[in-house]
Amino acid sequence: MKDSILQIHRRRFGLISAVIFAIFVLMTSSCNHRMYKENYLWGYTKDYLYDVSKKDSTYYLLVRSKSEAKKREFTQESIITMKLMNDSIMTLKGSGLGSKKVKNVYLMGIFPIVFPLVVHFHHSLAVFPITTSELDSLQNGVSELEVTMEPTNHQHKFKNAKFGNALYKRYQKLKDKTTQK
Repeated sequence: MKDSILQIHRRRFGLISAVIFAIFVLMTSSCNHRMYKENYLWGYTKDYLYDVSKKDSTYYLLVRSKSEAKKREFTQESIITMKLMNDSIMTLKGSGLGSKKVKNVYLMGIFPIVFPLVVHFHHSLAVFPITTSELDSLQNGVSELEVTMEPTNHQHKFKNAKFGNALYKRYQKLKDKTTQK
């Protein structure tokens, strides 16, 4: 029978070291989980996250891009083109709100030998006004998506209707909140 990593660590470094190692693993795994979830509704990758928001009586589609290797920014007059599952095309015009460079530090290694790994990310945010009829049409699902960005546009194809359905459900939650007030 194979021993767990914690049992091997306990034999090699002692009980106190094994407890510290277990606490370290729990802390780092919970931090990474919180970083990925963030406050955004849905992302088909960790690099592009989408949410529906409402300010006053206007709904907005918020898009956040995170890239590690190269700097990708939304243009001042960004455009999202979505091909829906029923083959209709939806085009949203919005604006980029800017970008910033973020430094994340991860601790790597096995206790007691731990070293920091510094990773730089470029975050960019854009906002697209969207009407209620356009949000209703998202319920059918999105098959293709293209976003204008610098230096290259971002494109993605979907196999199922999860992306459009998730945005539509978020819209429904916001709509229900405002009617309850």
